[in-house]
Amino acid sequence: MVTEIRIYFEGHHGLREGFHAFLSEIVEGARKRGLGFRLIAGEARAIRDFIKGMRDHSRAFNALLLDSECPDDGRLFERLHERADWRPPAGIQVEPGQVCWMVQIMESWFLADRPALKRFYGPGFHEASLPPNPHVEQIPKADVLSGLKAATRNTRAGEYRKGAHAPKILARVDVAQLRDQVPHCRRMFDSLLAKVNP
Repeated sequence: MVTEIRIYFEGHHGLREGFHAFLSEIVEGARKRGLGFRLIAGEARAIRDFIKGMRDHSRAFNALLLDSECPDDGRLFERLHERADWRPPAGIQVEPGQVCWMVQIMESWFLADRPALKRFYGPGFHEASLPPNPHVEQIPKADVLSGLKAATRNTRAGEYRKGAHAPKILARVDVAQLRDQVPHCRRMFDSLLAKVNP
């Protein structure tokens, strides 16, 4: 029986507050069932921390949240097994539903809610600088980041900076809209909600 939801994510611990707001439906569902909920920032150690969590917290539902850094060709989970830091201990089985992907990067999600970006950055935000493709998971990582920087350069908050801006944007995006428009975001919520609302 699951007693806790533990989500290990790549990135600085400063993102924790933004992810907590973004995942508020999961947080509330866990609270109602008396389950613990933890977000664990791993930066470059996220995979190792997740694998250690699988061993040390066997009664938890352990999930790993990663940038794919590339388009989804249907082999993201398989390629994870090729990484040097992917070494689950013998007897530990990781299911594909435990690995949640931000395709191609977390900032791709922001492009699915441009009104939230406009509200956050205010005057000077240049939406036309963002890549026009509405299928945000298809936009290359470099184009997402260069578009965000160009769109925000002349705003009061200044050019997009992950550490300073991402947690606040995560807390402001329309989660329902992202789940509707971004397939991997929807899959993540489906996987996590299945654990808090069985």
